[in-house]
Amino acid sequence: GKGYDVVKDSEIPYEGQYSIAITPSDKPDRAFGCAAYSIPAQYKGEEIELKAYIKMEDVRDGRIGLLLRIDGAAGSLAFDNMQSKDVKGTADWTQYSVKLQYPKEAKTIYVGAMLNGNGKIWADNFEILIDGKDIRYIEPVEPEQCKADKDNDFSNGSTIQEIDLTPETTSYLKNLGLIWGFVKYYHPSVAQGEYNWDNELFRHLPIILAANNNKERDKLVYEWIKSLG
Repeated sequence: GKGYDVVKDSEIPYEGQYSIAITPSDKPDRAFGCAAYSIPAQYKGEEIELKAYIKMEDVRDGRIGLLLRIDGAAGSLAFDNMQSKDVKGTADWTQYSVKLQYPKEAKTIYVGAMLNGNGKIWADNFEILIDGKDIRYIEPVEPEQCKADKDNDFSNGSTIQEIDLTPETTSYLKNLGLIWGFVKYYHPSVAQGEYNWDNELFRHLPIILAANNNKERDKLVYEWIKSLG
């Protein structure tokens, strides 16, 4: 987030030595503060649940929430941050819960607590459960690698040294970015992990920019996307 302080608090833990405290510092409009943590999705199951205790003090002009997000190879697959529940005000330690269907193509689990208003919250005792079982007691499984995971050609960088940013090139790059972003999240072959779409951009961009004009570039982009099936 932005405009919030996220710190360990030893004075008001729910249990143990510390809680996480989140307070606004120099908060711009529509900002939020979030303490988040990522975990490899090395588990099998049908449902995932996040539980945690939150204490809140004078939360207003916004709300609190637990964050649970499941990402796959091409981006977010499932998401809930409790914002629709409109929890705010002042309350002592209360356990909250968020549940989502657990996608088979999950790659990363993100968990956290957030505040997007004024006031202060403390969060403690996070638990993640798969089909009702604490993941601390579930044996992780090695995830199957899809084709995109095996594409490591650009692990050390794009290899693109420079681009001559003329007004025409800049305008074209903007349009190409819009097309690339749309395909990344909506083309079935990309979403299913057949292509590392970041690497595909690095692979095709020098060829596209080397074309003589925008008409030639459009033809190259069209043929590129058509090749995905």
